[in-house]
Amino acid sequence: ENTRLTGYEDLAGRAVIDARFKYASPFVDGLAQVESDEGVGFIDSDGKVVVPLQFDHALLRFSRDRTVAVADGKAWLIDTTGRRIADLGPWEWPGLRPEESFGDLAQFVGLDDFFADGLIPWPRGDQWGYIDRDGQWVIEPRFEPAQLFHGGYASVTSGGRGQLIDTQGRVVRDVGAGWIAPPDHGLTRVGSAMRWGYLTSDGDWPDVNTGLYFTRCMA
Repeated sequence: ENTRLTGYEDLAGRAVIDARFKYASPFVDGLAQVESDEGVGFIDSDGKVVVPLQFDHALLRFSRDRTVAVADGKAWLIDTTGRRIADLGPWEWPGLRPEESFGDLAQFVGLDDFFADGLIPWPRGDQWGYIDRDGQWVIEPRFEPAQLFHGGYASVTSGGRGQLIDTQGRVVRDVGAGWIAPPDHGLTRVGSAMRWGYLTSDGDWPDVNTGLYFTRCMA
């Protein structure tokens, strides 16, 4: 009573899943995150609960049958049945402001296929490394910030230097006091706090004196 509940309709406006949730997210790969008074979980396209509504928070989707959920102050790597694969330690996320919460992190990750390359960044203390789908460290924490992998490469910062690493943790490009993003459609984006451009075909920095420009780089 006096509570707005959410369900799902088809494109014709017919109710497919009754409005019984406090919150309901979009379906991704056949599953959707929902929330009730019991907690957060996931349902399938028939409205059947497949991940029990027992978590405090969770990322908005699964990637390669894994997602991160929080329960009782701990972060867990779970599968699509809600089974807890790995204990990722107390829930605390470096970089979040006091007024921010897990929901802000979930929006940052969004609906990205975050396990596409088999690894996700995870903090240990004030440093970052990468864990696999079983929650095991593959790249030991040694970075300041670390970003998601895309196409086999991830952007990290080590000792104040912007670097691009591969899934073995090997540095494949170091741009010094700047940032570098993984190649996308043959282009590698680099930049500073003020300007961004794309690496030239021989891997050199763009000429910032003549403005930013686009050029295809060597993969």
